[in-house]
Amino acid sequence: MSVTNRDRLLQGTANSAAPSAEPLDVTDYEPEVAYPHGFPLRLDVARQRRYARWRPLVKWLLAMPHAVALIFVGLAMLLAYLPSVAVVLVTGRYPLNVFRFMTGGVRWFMQVIAYLYLLTDAYPPFSLRDNQTYTVRFDLDYPPGGRVARWRPLAAWLLVIPQILALSLVYISVYLMVLLGLFSILFTRTFPPGVFDFIVQALRFHARVGAYALFMTERYPTFML
Repeated sequence: MSVTNRDRLLQGTANSAAPSAEPLDVTDYEPEVAYPHGFPLRLDVARQRRYARWRPLVKWLLAMPHAVALIFVGLAMLLAYLPSVAVVLVTGRYPLNVFRFMTGGVRWFMQVIAYLYLLTDAYPPFSLRDNQTYTVRFDLDYPPGGRVARWRPLAAWLLVIPQILALSLVYISVYLMVLLGLFSILFTRTFPPGVFDFIVQALRFHARVGAYALFMTERYPTFML
């Protein structure tokens, strides 16, 4: 994350976090590790020093309004996805407005997932837009000139089957890490840094695979966390 984004996160934390949460520290990642081979996707999560001890027990309930909203967002993404297949097949370009909408939808999903996985106490915004003060930031670069290979909508999902299989194994570990984080927060109000980093990197892996499967990028996702 750039210095500018770090400053924005730190500045906005006081407004976006719950009153019981203490100041956040932005997680420092080396760019070549966080984003291998220059993949045009960024997912960053600010790390809290202390967590509200009770909140992990009710986050699933607090996130219910988002779950309802995301049902409709997901349906809208599907309706936007189908015509984009035809456009890419015919023109070799991804429609910019559809790309922005799809990116916003993925951003919303990722912010809610990060909240449910206990990475942040800050309640997710009901928005497709990039909120620069929120503790979970997601963005995906538009392909240069919007160009996408015409064959990609027909085979992108097939090419990421190995990554999907690997991701299913990774998520077994993620669920165990979330459980470990839950007990850590309940007893110490802290989230182990190594566990935090692993979950963030798993979400990045998930996002890279999803972006390629939706033919939103030409960069093939690596198997690196």
